[in-house]
Amino acid sequence: MPKIRIDILEGKSDAYKKQLLNIVHDALVEAIKIPDWDRIQILHEHKHSNFEIPPGKTDNDTSIEMLMFPGRSREAKRRICELITNNLKSALGLTNRTS
Repeated sequence: MPKIRIDILEGKSDAYKKQLLNIVHDALVEAIKIPDWDRIQILHEHKHSNFEIPPGKTDNDTSIEMLMFPGRSREAKRRICELITNNLKSALGLTNRTS
């Protein structure tokens, strides 16, 4: 049962937040076959003054942390990240910018 923490800037709609949570959960269900009911996610919203973003990032900057028991393969972890990244881009327009 993975535990997920998502941090975003405040101001997003409830529909946006629910879609974000669903995207992460659906990736876990697909990639590591957790049961659909096994859903432990915490979404934190922060004021701009409490969430520093590097230059060049937008107010859509999102941090997702996953805590899982040991034993998941490296490939399974890669698959989770790939699914989340691809689905965030297609559904919410979020991109994985590293620069």
